[in-house]
Amino acid sequence: MVPDRLIGNGGIVNRLVLMFLVVVGSLFSVLACGGGGGGSTPSPAPGAGGVNPTTYSVSGRIASGSNVGLQGVAVAIMGQASSTTTTDSSGNYTFANLTAGTYTLTPALAGYNFSPTSGSFSLTSASATGLNFTSIVTTYPSTTLITDYMTTLHSQTITQFLANESALSSSLSSQGLYFSGSHYTQSKADYEAGIQYFLNTSLTYIQSTSHTMLIDKTAIIAALNTQKGNDKAYAVTYYSGVNWQGSQAAVTSITSGISTDLDTMYSLIISQIQIL
Repeated sequence: MVPDRLIGNGGIVNRLVLMFLVVVGSLFSVLACGGGGGGSTPSPAPGAGGVNPTTYSVSGRIASGSNVGLQGVAVAIMGQASSTTTTDSSGNYTFANLTAGTYTLTPALAGYNFSPTSGSFSLTSASATGLNFTSIVTTYPSTTLITDYMTTLHSQTITQFLANESALSSSLSSQGLYFSGSHYTQSKADYEAGIQYFLNTSLTYIQSTSHTMLIDKTAIIAALNTQKGNDKAYAVTYYSGVNWQGSQAAVTSITSGISTDLDTMYSLIISQIQIL
């Protein structure tokens, strides 16, 4: 209460006016101090009543020089965000939900280098596509596999030929016959058929694996040329063996013909490998 002596001659009216002014002043002080809690009310955070940032995606493909997609390549992205993904069976990769900024992509796979080794780009107003890399093989994981397969198949081819010849020899011997020129000719045809089977089967196998495992063509062609030389030497040795009867001219003719045919057959498969 305000003492009457401070109010003067206004009486009760003056007292009510003064009390009103005191109350208004108190309310003003409370509002000025933020309702008594101290400080100001914070602004809403982005994404919590504010505007969510725009996001973008990045995509590309990793393939060999002959445009065969490379699966299993780890692709890392660094920048406003960091993440890693892996290429699919067609060599494609994608990163999503990226905000605007500058990024760097780097592919990696054991046994391969890539061109370019990495790539930088900026996201400003649109998603990025076509960020491609070319794989460069540094090791040939399939070379040993293919040459081992070819060696095994070649051995089986020769083994089968020898089995056929043994059966033929036994049949002739039981009839008191010997290997004449016609028998040499038939034997030559059987031998060439076996080698042709080996070459055709090898080529089919190489073609089927070249799209899933890059191959070292030079190594495979070198292996084929070595086998061609061995086949020529084998033919001369076999048809000149002591177990064969007949004229030397027939033996020379047959081994010469086999040598020429082997050159043709091996050249055919090598030419097909070179275009893979």
